[in-house]
Amino acid sequence: MFREAKAGVDAVSNRYVSIALDCALNDDLVREGWAREVVRHIQNARKESGFAVSDRIRVEYTADGALAEAIATHREHIAAETLALALEPGDGKPMERGFDAAVDEQAFRFALALAKRG
Repeated sequence: MFREAKAGVDAVSNRYVSIALDCALNDDLVREGWAREVVRHIQNARKESGFAVSDRIRVEYTADGALAEAIATHREHIAAETLALALEPGDGKPMERGFDAAVDEQAFRFALALAKRG
């Protein structure tokens, strides 16, 4: 017996088992991926800036449109993954010691600072 995968589905099978995955991306999955890219950029900047792994930070960022919405939607996840006590949109003024990145060809600029505890 020969099985063929449906359109839009990736499938793998052997004599006994078939596995089919719907690999279509919807807006929620795309924006979750953007949030993970934001985390990656912030983590790389933490390392480049010499922060200790346990340091709590503040992040100020600028992003436009859909990327800004994705960051707002996934704010808690991004903050938790990067140990950010604050993750706030900037006021549009140039950022001192900022980092420039692209997330799926969308501009993402951010600055990091050590968070003051107290």
